[in-house]
Amino acid sequence: MATTNTSKSAAQNMAKILSAICEVGTTGAGEIIGRDPTFISRLKSGEKHLTIDEFSVLLAGIGLEVNETASDRVVIDRQLHESLLTLSKVGLQSIHTINKADI
Repeated sequence: MATTNTSKSAAQNMAKILSAICEVGTTGAGEIIGRDPTFISRLKSGEKHLTIDEFSVLLAGIGLEVNETASDRVVIDRQLHESLLTLSKVGLQSIHTINKADI
């Protein structure tokens, strides 16, 4: 079971990394780590490899970061978080308004 979850998580991570590299382009990604675009193309095909330092620089340069996850945490989209926060504030204000009317 853990292997399946790990494999799924790794595949999702790979998809996010490749998508972010596509957004900046092979030239942009190469510039981030001081390599030419052909290196990035070969990296994506598995012909080339990065050092851990280059990988860290690339992640930061394409706007990704490593986050610790735990079984008791849930990750949600920022826009959804903001929407839920707004709804909760509106709900609390409504309760406060109703309580004031009772006084």
